[in-house]
Amino acid sequence: SAYTGKADQVRVWNYVLSQAQIAYDYNRGGPVAWYKFDECQGTTANNSAPTGYGDPGNDGTITIGATGTYTSLGTCPSGTASEAWSHGADNGAGKRNFALGLDGSNDFVTTSAFSPLAAAGATTTNLTWGGWFYPITSAASKTLIEKATEFQLTTDSSSKPLCGIYYSAAFHNNAAPASAITVGSWNHVLCTYDGANIKTYVN
Repeated sequence: SAYTGKADQVRVWNYVLSQAQIAYDYNRGGPVAWYKFDECQGTTANNSAPTGYGDPGNDGTITIGATGTYTSLGTCPSGTASEAWSHGADNGAGKRNFALGLDGSNDFVTTSAFSPLAAAGATTTNLTWGGWFYPITSAASKTLIEKATEFQLTTDSSSKPLCGIYYSAAFHNNAAPASAITVGSWNHVLCTYDGANIKTYVN
C-alpha cells in the first residue's frame, strides 16, 4: 500500500556503495537521480543529480489527491496541515532543508519512462537506492520507492525495509534487516545490489 509520511533526499546510483560511502551519504553525498524535495511549491520535483552523473532533465511530477491528510500542494512556510509542502506546524521541514508530505491515499511522485541505469550505460548489476523517510502512521507493508521493472524499496508487515531487484519477470527481495522503520522520526534507508547480493542499511 502507499506510504504515509515525509520523504527527503531520494537518490539512485548506478554503482554499489560501500558501507563507508553509505555512512558518508547519511551525512551528505552524488547519484544519477536525486530528488531533494526542496522546491516548497508547485508540481515539479527537480532532479538535482550533478551534471556528468545523471540527467537533471528527468524531473518528477507531484500529484496530491483531493482526499486524505494532504489535499493540496500549498507552500512550505504556510503552516497549513492539509498542504503537502507544509505538512502542518513544521512548515515543510525535512531532514535536509525541506521535504514533501504524502498521505498514503492518493499522493505520489512519478517520472517519465526513463531508466537512470540505461541512461548511464549501466545495468542492474550495480545499483544503490534509498533516502530519508519520516513515517507519520504505521510504516508496515508500504511502498517507499519503485522504478517499474528495475528496483523497489518496500516494507514488510513489521515495518522492516525490503530492497527488491526486478529480474525473471518479478521483483526479488532481500531478507528483512533487524531494524524496523520508526514512526515519528527520520529514518535513513539505503539498498545496494552487486549483481548477486541485495543488502539493506538502516540508519
